[in-house]
Amino acid sequence: MPKTTFGTFFELGGRGAMESLSRTGLDYVIIDTDHGCFSEETTSDLILAAEKGGERVIAFTAAREGQQRRSGYTAQEQRNSF
Repeated sequence: MPKTTFGTFFELGGRGAMESLSRTGLDYVIIDTDHGCFSEETTSDLILAAEKGGERVIAFTAAREGQQRRSGYTAQEQRNSF
């Protein structure tokens, strides 16, 4: 039987809030930069904050011209994608 997972979309925009959220026991946090107001720098900071708390991060980023939209970035992949 598949395991039920729980997660949330992140819309608060602060590193401290992400660090706190990452310690709540959720299985994942979704950062949707395509529809949110997160800069590239802020998104990288949020991913690092979540990983610091042991959280799995799914970051949806807006596709650049000629690129596919990707998700599930690690902090290193996020830094290298911009």
